[in-house]
Amino acid sequence: MAVTVLFSAVFISLLIVQRINGQACEENLTATLNEQVLTSPNYPNRHPNNLNCVWTIKVPVNSSAQVLITLTDLHTEQCCDHLEIYDGDTLIADRFKGERTGEYPMVSSTGMLRVQFRSDGSVAYTGFRATFRTALNCGGILNASDTVSHFSTPFYPDPHPHNMDCFWVLKASPKKKVDLTIAEGKTDECCDYLDIYQGTKLLERLKGTFSTPKVYSEHKLFVYFHSNSNTARDGFRAFYKEFSCGGEYDIMDEATNVMTSPNYPNNTEHNLNCTYTFKAQPGFRIELTMEVDTEACCDYIEVYDGREKIGRLAGKIPHTNVASTGQFLTLVYISDSTLPSNGFRTRYRQFLPGCGFTKVATNDYQSFNSPGYPRQYLSNMKCDWVFSAYADQQIVLTITELETEECCDFVQIFDGLKVIGKLSGTLSSPITLVSNGRNLRVRLSTDSANEAKGFKAKFKLGENCGSEKSATIRSTNTLSTPNYPVDHADNLDCLWTVKAPDGLQVLINITEGETETCCDYIQIMDGLKPLGNVRGQINTVQSFTSSSNVARVYFHSDDSGTRDGFRASYAAVCIKYINVNSTMPTSFSSPNYPGHSPHNTRCNYYFTSAPGTAIELAFSEIDTENCCDYLEVYKDDTTQRYKGSPTAPTIQSTSNTIRLYYYTDSSVGSKGFQLMYRQI
Repeated sequence: MAVTVLFSAVFISLLIVQRINGQACEENLTATLNEQVLTSPNYPNRHPNNLNCVWTIKVPVNSSAQVLITLTDLHTEQCCDHLEIYDGDTLIADRFKGERTGEYPMVSSTGMLRVQFRSDGSVAYTGFRATFRTALNCGGILNASDTVSHFSTPFYPDPHPHNMDCFWVLKASPKKKVDLTIAEGKTDECCDYLDIYQGTKLLERLKGTFSTPKVYSEHKLFVYFHSNSNTARDGFRAFYKEFSCGGEYDIMDEATNVMTSPNYPNNTEHNLNCTYTFKAQPGFRIELTMEVDTEACCDYIEVYDGREKIGRLAGKIPHTNVASTGQFLTLVYISDSTLPSNGFRTRYRQFLPGCGFTKVATNDYQSFNSPGYPRQYLSNMKCDWVFSAYADQQIVLTITELETEECCDFVQIFDGLKVIGKLSGTLSSPITLVSNGRNLRVRLSTDSANEAKGFKAKFKLGENCGSEKSATIRSTNTLSTPNYPVDHADNLDCLWTVKAPDGLQVLINITEGETETCCDYIQIMDGLKPLGNVRGQINTVQSFTSSSNVARVYFHSDDSGTRDGFRASYAAVCIKYINVNSTMPTSFSSPNYPGHSPHNTRCNYYFTSAPGTAIELAFSEIDTENCCDYLEVYKDDTTQRYKGSPTAPTIQSTSNTIRLYYYTDSSVGSKGFQLMYRQI
């Protein structure tokens, strides 16, 4: 009795599987010349869950025709439900899932097709709709090889038959591609056409007369030709071959190897999309040394550090270095169908990293930091972070946070081989530097003593904006944003480095202009120390004086709005503010002492101690031109002038301030003065 019940349950289950709501879910169908419709169960309403439907479509017995099936509508759950169409045991195209409209035709290479639809137990949609019928025996599966082969419409170049549906599948060997060239063709403009597909994606539809060769390169391509019962034309002819493009390179040791793009250094293939993946051994990184020569407008190489895109190389680049931060590095080489180019050549190797990396800058900021940040860095480190830009572009570097041992650990910034900054101690606010060339390097050096947090920074590409300026004490020059007073461009990062002679300072006057208040600004730096920011409408002159002989003016604009920008003047000056905060004597001297002082010097030195204390200046020497140069001392309410070579005085104030004024003319030079100062 139990066996009978079990058999009945199984039989009923099979009936349910094979027919749902009166519609077949597993069936053998026969294609004829008349178009028939095939849908998922319950279409256009939601299909049932947990389906596994199989339809087998055959042509009539003894027929030499093929089966043409055209998918016209699809809507399934993207993750879990799908439609597959097989030519025998071979999946014709990609698995269909998600949502798509528009016709997608497929033709069997034999007289049979199999359609399989699966759904899971979760979300259900409408499923699919397709049509099928017989088609003339035309098309087939073509396996590409190194030898050039061809195919065409029947009877080419004579007119093709009416009512044709031809479908060719072109396949390459693993890790290789098919290079397909549609050489020429002619179809009835209104109604006949040739479609080229990559998977389920329509690459191009050709119709009418096409005499310029069209080239397509993929691992697998589908070519579909349709004609109706109207006027028949020539059809088309095409060539195909297999070629290697891309590959995987497992690096086993630290020896240097070489690889190139196809046909390098001769002209490369058109319409390439080649992926080269380099894999180092665990714990190693990858370094590429590349030569690039591509069509600047349209051919390029995208560089990926692991999965992160770090830059694009294009045009003529004689030498560039690329390094990974992990075990994988990938190049994607793209060429179009226009002018040919040579492609690229690269040497590649793996290496054991210390710390730091080499990267290509992009338009978007990329962040980096000292090892372990914000935890303490290690002792005895020397780390290099190297950034490169494309020709005629610069690197924008922003140090956002910094904390090192004041005396002995430091961060250096190199513009090419030139040191443009050295930072240590604690950074009070972010600073931005811009390279003059296309390479920038950041180096962290630590000793064996105390450790600190290190630094955090970011970098990106910048346009060629800003320059180096020389300030003199007898003349005033100007700098301004590009095209001032016409509105500046969006996304500018401009840096002007103004340098005065040794011993002098730089006076920057922001004289006029306007920036977007919210987002654009001017930053003035004393060497690398921020002095202040200016933004909005500039109605009055704002002055800034460096304590060293280098000042920097940095201008930043975003992409939200533009204004006039600004104009500034700069000159070399001699002015210093000295905090006297110790009873221990500290040395101080005039510019260039004990060498000759600069001509035409006008120096003001302000010594200030804490309220309630006083100051002592103990001169060891005063040496000026007797007629024309002099040193004046202002203390309390008195003034004393010294010139020539007087006996070196010791001066004590009763208040907490002393000012010195040092003057030289344009004639004979002299040493100037030297003193020791302390708080009393």
